[in-house]
Amino acid sequence: MEHHQLEIGEAFFNEVARKRQESPGEVVMVIRRPSEKVLLLTKEFYPAGVYRLPSGMIRKGETPEEALVREAQEETSLPVKVNRRLGAIHFILKNGSRRTDFISYLLLTDETAGEPAPEDLQESISGFREVHPCDLPGIAAQLSNLPEPWRDWGRFRAAAHDSVHRELCSTGPASKSQDPGVYSR
Repeated sequence: MEHHQLEIGEAFFNEVARKRQESPGEVVMVIRRPSEKVLLLTKEFYPAGVYRLPSGMIRKGETPEEALVREAQEETSLPVKVNRRLGAIHFILKNGSRRTDFISYLLLTDETAGEPAPEDLQESISGFREVHPCDLPGIAAQLSNLPEPWRDWGRFRAAAHDSVHRELCSTGPASKSQDPGVYSR
């Protein structure tokens, strides 16, 4: 398990602390498409051009694998099969003297057919894109460098992209991608 410590602002700290009371953590969905690329999504309210790996909260009494299957259906409508856990990130988030812990489980799935489309329209998902896993450091860098009020969220989200890259591209070339596929709703 990786450990990350981040000093974050009050608003994002309060959001994560609230989620932590409701859930044992989240799943980060590494949905591998038949093209060997992974699926990213964007939401209507994200800054322009920002995509990330899908994620979702684990319900109490649910395993990360069960949460992944449920969340993948809600966010993408794609049939997925859990391949394996890539790892987990234990975040220690601080805001002054306050501290909260949060765990992100990184799970690799294989998807066999279909085009992504959100099933749960309340998620506000507005588009999908595919990238080769070896291109995830670029996504992480973009997330890490978002301006306020997205800065803390972006730094938090970037960690999973870097971890997935290390797990899936540790011995390959820096980038094997071509023109990434883009799907919009």
